Amino acid sequence: YIRDKYEIRANDPITITDDDGKIISDSNNQFKQQVLDLPQIRDALKGSTTWSNYYFNDIGNVLYLAVPVMIENNVRGGVLIANSINDLYDNVDVINNTIKTIIFIAGILITVGVAIISNHFLKPINKFYPVINKLSMGDFGDRVEVMSNDEFRMLADSFNSMSIKLNEVEQQREDFVGNVSHELKTPLSSIKLLSESLLTQDKVEEKVYKEFLTDINNEVDRLNSIVTELLSLVDLNKKHLVLEYEMTNLNLNIEKI
Repeated sequence: YIRDKYEIRANDPITITDDDGKIISDSNNQFKQQVLDLPQIRDALKGSTTWSNYYFNDIGNVLYLAVPVMIENNVRGGVLIANSINDLYDNVDVINNTIKTIIFIAGILITVGVAIISNHFLKPINKFYPVINKLSMGDFGDRVEVMSNDEFRMLADSFNSMSIKLNEVEQQREDFVGNVSHELKTPLSSIKLLSESLLTQDKVEEKVYKEFLTDINNEVDRLNSIVTELLSLVDLNKKHLVLEYEMTNLNLNIEKI
């Protein structure tokens, strides 16, 4: 029964004791009538089934299993079974080495996978840095080329739209500055010419003075009108423009032009 229950092999050392711990029989017939004073036997004589593992230098790991012998619910002795479990430890070592190998290989695969995934996500992002640096230096209009069909493509399209819009705004700004410079230079040149004409002449008739001063005044009004229009454009960009409606003679304005 004990062999069937605990799968004991035929050559496993088995020792049987009475209720005082004295050996009645053992597998090798070497220890009869000796008292077997082991913790496992003591527990077995108290009615408990216990086991412990021991290590011996000559034979390695040995499992001691002690079970009580019950007769009519009374403990009449104990049975001690000693079994080498070196093969179990060997299997555990093999399993541990296998697990370590699997963990090592898995670690390499995870590292490579993370590197590939990181490169996949960082590669399109790295394309933004050169264009952003150019934008920060005032070089507008460059585009970011992303060939994938994901969120990075949407981000690149939005970024490209912003870059093109900034380039258009910069071009308009340059054209605006050029036009304003030209518009302001014309009346200033006229004022400069008229004033120098008066200053270089010793005797100027009052009529000429008034004529030149009238022209200078007109040019000043022209400058004032240009500045007012510039301020209106600034308000327009700020969306604060207030329109003032008035009746006008279109034919007369065309004739003046």
